[in-house]
Amino acid sequence: MKSSVPIASRTSTGRPRPTIKPLLVLLACALWGLACPAKTPDPSELPLLGTLERHRQDLVASANEPIRSIAVARGQAVEAGQLLVQLDDRRQAARVEAARATVQRYEARIEELERGGRSERRQEARSAIAADRSEVELARLEVHRLQKLVEAQVSSQADLDRGQSRLETAQARLEASEAAYRELVAGATSEELNQAFADLTAARANVVDLEVDLQRLAVHSPVAGIIDALPYEVGEVPGAGAPVATVISSGPAWVRVYLPQDTLAQTSIGLPARIEVDGLDRSLGGCVRFVASEATFTPYYSLSEHDRHRLSYVGEIVLLADQEIGLVTGIPVRAWIGDEGSTQFAERCSRPQSPDALPAADPS
Repeated sequence: MKSSVPIASRTSTGRPRPTIKPLLVLLACALWGLACPAKTPDPSELPLLGTLERHRQDLVASANEPIRSIAVARGQAVEAGQLLVQLDDRRQAARVEAARATVQRYEARIEELERGGRSERRQEARSAIAADRSEVELARLEVHRLQKLVEAQVSSQADLDRGQSRLETAQARLEASEAAYRELVAGATSEELNQAFADLTAARANVVDLEVDLQRLAVHSPVAGIIDALPYEVGEVPGAGAPVATVISSGPAWVRVYLPQDTLAQTSIGLPARIEVDGLDRSLGGCVRFVASEATFTPYYSLSEHDRHRLSYVGEIVLLADQEIGLVTGIPVRAWIGDEGSTQFAERCSRPQSPDALPAADPS
């Protein structure tokens, strides 16, 4: 009885002849894949890679002065307003004292102008007037005597002219002394007082400016957080504007992700997001708060239809208030925006968030 099982053909050597049908099947599958490419996955199903971020505060030196003391250590928790670094303030303190002395001088000048001259100066002016009047009277008598001598032809006309000149000089000196006394009694004019008050205002403004510069030599933390960097040691001289301390804020954390170009159409502000961190057995919730309008890197061929997928846009996802679990800043994360797992946070993202829960977008 013959078997119904097909027997593979063999070669003359007795080896099985290669079957062509499986090769044809593989070739057909390959051609089908080229003709009908695989379906592009939904962008919401793809994870977005990013890092957990908190706001960083770079505190800079306001002047080119040596560091006198450092009050904190790297990694130390600090409170808002706590002293971090003290720069040498001796020269600036001397400038402030000089400016304050100038203010006192202008204040005394105004008091003097408003009060008028001292009694001693008034007495001195009256004495000067009396002396000048005596000189005038003496010169007048001398002229009268010379006139008689000239009439008697005992003295010349030149002597009389010189005597007349001395009288006029004495009278002019007397008028000047009387005018000075009147000015001393009347006090300063309104124009002089206005000028003095303007000088005093400018001097006071200069003191405020110098005091602000003096205060800035003591570097304080503007927020509560952790000291991340102290690039200088005591005695070193940082340049003006160089950072002397970096503080990572202890405020709400947020996630910086990079959105591919083909996900922008499905991404909008306020969408819920699901965030996963290696080593954490649960997902964290957040809300999209920012999507950049420009790509982070735009190659010269970015306008090509085939290369647009190379573009990526910075996005920010702020964690919900109860999702703060003290994660380390900079830890890598994965995020999904608008997928099924993030729908549990949709209602909370639609509600208005407090300013503390939604901090401003990071300018960097």
